Amino acid sequence: MSASQTPSPCCFVPVPSVPANQRGLRRFVGGPRRSATTHHRRSIPLAGAVFDYLENVFAWRALAAFPEPATTNGLLGLASAAKNVSFWLAGVMLLVGLATLALRPLARRVLKLGAQSPFTDDAISQ
Repeated sequence: MSASQTPSPCCFVPVPSVPANQRGLRRFVGGPRRSATTHHRRSIPLAGAVFDYLENVFAWRALAAFPEPATTNGLLGLASAAKNVSFWLAGVMLLVGLATLALRPLARRVLKLGAQSPFTDDAISQ
C-alpha cells in the first residue's frame, strides 16, 4: 500500500486519500452533498417501526393485566396513532419519490426539445 492510500475501515481495501487542498473540490466531483433533511426522511419508516413495537409492548401489558386496566392504555392509543401517521407519511414520500424518478427523464426530454426548438428567442430575433 502506498503512502497516498489509507486503509478503509471495512475489509481493509485500500482507498485513495484526498489531499487536504482538494477536499473542497471533492464535493463537486462526487455530486451534491446530501443535506441533514435527507437523513431525517430516511428515518421516518424506522420511526413507524419503533411505534409499532411500542404498540405491541403496550398491548401485551394490557393483556397481561386483563381484569384490571393497564397503566399503559393511554400510551397504547398514542403509539398506534403515531405508527399510522408515520407509515402513511412514509408511503406518501415513497410515491412522490417514484413519481419523481418516473418523470425526471420526461422532463429532460422536454427541456432538450425546448432548447432545439425553432421558436426560441434567438431564432425569433434573427
